Amino acid sequence: MGDEPSYSQEKIARIKDIKNVGDNFMYIVAMFDQNNQRLLSDKLENETRGAVAERIKDGGAPDYYNAFLSFIDKPLDKEEA
Repeated sequence: MGDEPSYSQEKIARIKDIKNVGDNFMYIVAMFDQNNQRLLSDKLENETRGAVAERIKDGGAPDYYNAFLSFIDKPLDKEEA
């Protein structure tokens, strides 16, 4: 490890100075691995989940790499409702 930045420090450094433009959210989503994208997807409202799934699909990703497709129309957990 030594002088190597931590995972979170690396990600924060990549996003802390980005300008507020329309694709920032997708830039940040793309930084997550598949498992963390699934965790994020599970926390989103259906409308947001569907919008992200469509943008990933429009970007050319095959459906099997689109973690947001499997959660479309999934009801929120009882704790979140």
